[in-house]
Amino acid sequence: MKVYDRYARAFFELSKTDKESLEILNMKKSLDKEVEAFFNNPIVDVEHKKEVVNSLATTKGLRTFLKFMLDKNRFDFRSFVNAFEKLSDKKNQLVRGKVITASELSSESKKNLEKTFFKKLNKKVIFEYETDKAILGGVKVEIDGTVFEDTLANKLNRLQNI
Repeated sequence: MKVYDRYARAFFELSKTDKESLEILNMKKSLDKEVEAFFNNPIVDVEHKKEVVNSLATTKGLRTFLKFMLDKNRFDFRSFVNAFEKLSDKKNQLVRGKVITASELSSESKKNLEKTFFKKLNKKVIFEYETDKAILGGVKVEIDGTVFEDTLANKLNRLQNI
């Protein structure tokens, strides 16, 4: 178990409200590369980082926990949030995945794909959608390290290997 997994589990168990959990997951969406670089910069002193934490986190519990991580020199917010998100997903029976297609899927196609995998996995699936012209056609779905691939590029590749 990685150190950020332990910190995420500790905060997950200490979170008194869903508001704290929701806040940390929303912070992930707003975390840009500049903010991440700021917190990972060893030249910036811890007190200055704590001031920024005060402005970013609205709940006292999250502010206190993030400052604790800064004091222990264990502040990698992205790793922490990703580990926290996995715990939250597990609790809420969610699974995240990635869908790669040659062209943008319609809203209806996305809903059908989500329904199909809900039935298959018996869990709600939240997909991140990407396009990649190299697959030529079809769909590639990645969920928890498992790949479901039905792409034209893959079929052509298998034919070449016969």
